[in-house]
Amino acid sequence: MDTDSKISTIWHLFFLLYHICSLIFFINLLFTNDDPFLKEIQYFGPFYLSVWCSLLQIVYLVLSLASNNANHLPRKMRKIKHKLESLKGYIFITFVLPLTTYVTAAFWTIFFLNKDFVPSATFALMPSWINHGYHTNGMILVLMDLLFENNSIPPVKSALFGITLLAIVYYSIFFGIYILFGKWLYIFFYEMT
Repeated sequence: MDTDSKISTIWHLFFLLYHICSLIFFINLLFTNDDPFLKEIQYFGPFYLSVWCSLLQIVYLVLSLASNNANHLPRKMRKIKHKLESLKGYIFITFVLPLTTYVTAAFWTIFFLNKDFVPSATFALMPSWINHGYHTNGMILVLMDLLFENNSIPPVKSALFGITLLAIVYYSIFFGIYILFGKWLYIFFYEMT
């Protein structure tokens, strides 16, 4: 394994462990606290875009680690490395890059424009490292991978189809929750309606 691959493996492993620790801590917090805000997140949490983004980052990180270490596979299985790299590039360019950029930009824009749109329980109940794990730190991964990783770029039509399909599914769920439960996932939508 060359030096670049070792460095890439280390930072991907670091971010993967960070995401897993954040997820475990967050799930533990949800189910060991009786706060009404956290009870609501137990039910609607899987539908927040930041959660989807974090899960896609985990998939990307696992693919990156597998791709970086594919040379250690038996010779007959090494041809899987090209497929792993293609899939890794597709996940990164199609989902991780745009979603992470959007989540980070949206969160911090809303935070700076009107802090009241971020539920106060978020700050009272959750450690800041969890909040940053879902809204900020993924951008560090994205920037590092843009600068230092050689991700294969998928065909534009394929990437556009993937992100469009994800957007349709997400917004169908997002508006479906409002129609079925009368609840917006994000506070600032109450101000706009």
